Amino acid sequence: MQRAMAWAMCWLGLSCRSYAVLASRRRDRPLTLGERIRFRMHGLICGLCRRLPRQLQAMRDLVECADAEGALGADAPLDDAARTRIRARLEDVRGAPPSGSGPLPAKGDSLP
Repeated sequence: MQRAMAWAMCWLGLSCRSYAVLASRRRDRPLTLGERIRFRMHGLICGLCRRLPRQLQAMRDLVECADAEGALGADAPLDDAARTRIRARLEDVRGAPPSGSGPLPAKGDSLP
């Protein structure tokens, strides 16, 4: 019975993974009618997933609070060693040097 129910939930787009995607999208934009129905149906069936929207909201609140306090260090300038490490990592990932062999732009500089 549980196996058939799990198959039906996936077929209808009610899997836990799709619920997580919808919960995340719900934070960014209003869900369509079909998405809202699938979201609520899965929430009625799966007790574990019901916690996810509250957890996402808690994480968002923590990040906003930390950002407001300046704890994230988003405004801290990069030193030359950090820029070199980032450039080297980008070259490793891309397999070739990035366009423009100059230093990485400083915060506030426009990208080429």
